[in-house]
Amino acid sequence: MENKSAWEKYKAKELKAVFSLSEDYRKFISDCKTERECVSESIKLAKEAGFKDLADIIKAGKKLKAGDKVYANNMDKNLMLFVIGIPSPVLPYLFVEDESSWLNGSNKSGR
Repeated sequence: MENKSAWEKYKAKELKAVFSLSEDYRKFISDCKTERECVSESIKLAKEAGFKDLADIIKAGKKLKAGDKVYANNMDKNLMLFVIGIPSPVLPYLFVEDESSWLNGSNKSGR
């Protein structure tokens, strides 16, 4: 039995999307040779996607709300992107010592 290549499983529209993504990535890594160039290009892409600079929001005294998209630039060497969500009642239970403390809500570890 001969195995089919993964490329043969894609439809024409899916192949076009795959090649478009790979071309965008190839261009990105060709243009951005240093972390500073990567951060600069990523900020440009983030702004195009509707992200706002967190430092500007803080400076203006504005408050964030669920759905806001912000980024934080750390000395042009790395970048963090955030989409603000809503508080989750599950959050205190994400890191627990054992499953039973998660199930019965008795996790008192503070993590």
